[in-house]
Amino acid sequence: MTVMALMSFLLVFCNDPEGSDSPLPPFTTKNMNDRGGETLAQLAESLGDPSVMDTNVAPIDNIAAFPKEYLNEYIRGVDLSSIIEVENAGGKFYDNDGYYVEDIIEILSYYGINWIRVRLWNDPFTADGLSYDGGGNDIHRAIEISRRAKQWGMKVLLNFHYSDYWAHPGQQARPKAWVQYETADELAPVLKIWTKDVLYMFNQAGFLPDMVQIGNETNQGFCGFHDQGGLEATKPNEKKLLSAGLEAVREISAEYNTPIKTMLHAASSMFSIDRYFDIMKDLDFDVLGFSYYPPSYGDRDDFETGLQNLADKFKKPMCMVEYQIPFTNQDGYGWTRDSNSNVQSFIDRGSDRTVSGQSQAVRNMNNAIMNNTVSDGVRYGIGAFWWEAAWLPIQGTGWRGVNSREWYEMDLPGKPATVWRDSPPRVACSDQAFFSFNGTALPSLNAFLQMMGKDSRPSNW
Repeated sequence: MTVMALMSFLLVFCNDPEGSDSPLPPFTTKNMNDRGGETLAQLAESLGDPSVMDTNVAPIDNIAAFPKEYLNEYIRGVDLSSIIEVENAGGKFYDNDGYYVEDIIEILSYYGINWIRVRLWNDPFTADGLSYDGGGNDIHRAIEISRRAKQWGMKVLLNFHYSDYWAHPGQQARPKAWVQYETADELAPVLKIWTKDVLYMFNQAGFLPDMVQIGNETNQGFCGFHDQGGLEATKPNEKKLLSAGLEAVREISAEYNTPIKTMLHAASSMFSIDRYFDIMKDLDFDVLGFSYYPPSYGDRDDFETGLQNLADKFKKPMCMVEYQIPFTNQDGYGWTRDSNSNVQSFIDRGSDRTVSGQSQAVRNMNNAIMNNTVSDGVRYGIGAFWWEAAWLPIQGTGWRGVNSREWYEMDLPGKPATVWRDSPPRVACSDQAFFSFNGTALPSLNAFLQMMGKDSRPSNW
């Protein structure tokens, strides 16, 4: 890909041609009668974290030399898939002045967030119509979250799981309604039609997603298939199904004369990500997407070296679709997360499990995306999405609800056998959001402004 080709690619994503200093929409959802947020001093006390008072980070390395178009279009994204479930359970979000803001996306817009990622499950309900929880992300909920993002001028990445519930490495369960299709040849046209039907529904709602992710963390199977043995090196069944999804997006894009970029998505170590895309490189997709969770996948050197290897090898736009770093050693349900040396490697001063540490990790991981993806003069890193930026630890929402037992005990292709064990509901990542446990915006959100060379938002409280 040439420099001009990449710039054309980025311009498709244009969110704010004049830069992020242009006016916000002429409305607000801020409620001046509800000031239930926490001050910085209160945050520092409740978290036992004095670093709350100093979370400043430096701009991205060499930022003055970056083209303005690249900086304007760089994806500063978050996944908000659980947000409606959190709100329905009573979750509220407060700006840094302490006032309640009815739409959290308004708060995020103040900090330069310009993309929202939304997951989509086929049928995340029991036979009686009860939600499995985990966000309850059916097509109607995905459209509603996306509509809100569009209202605030943001772009949308729609994440098809092609499953009724969580799809990730080692668990890629086929939807209940598709179990009768036993071969990839039988399933591919069904998957393609369903993908197009979803996008038709988005269009009927008044917009289309700006980018579509075909499958979630699919490097160990897809939609009930996991090509192994002699097929592992080529993954013919998985490729057939992924190709059907990609074709559906291209056809809708052409039908409505609307650009929609496509992404494939892998997870695990940079070596595993490299290996997966080496197999999938002949498929027709636009963006190389990956998850990178430092506690499990590797340290800063692994990350930076791996990014450069991907850029040199594939010369394709790449995006970190999921990452998270804790802001505290506490948890909304009383669980304590241990310190982690991989996480610490992304922090230049102080400790991990602090608000300052989270802020530094945001800056340093994005710095690598920008500066360790240059090959033959082309910068291939296009941005990153923080996973579940606002999943508050409140009753009525969590990774899995009691109703999901029905799904976990089903015999579905691609789903490991599961022995259900009752356990208290818990939001395992509430300590890795950008909001305190009571919903107050953390000062680490300023990293998205400061890393781009902009001033942080002043605290008026």
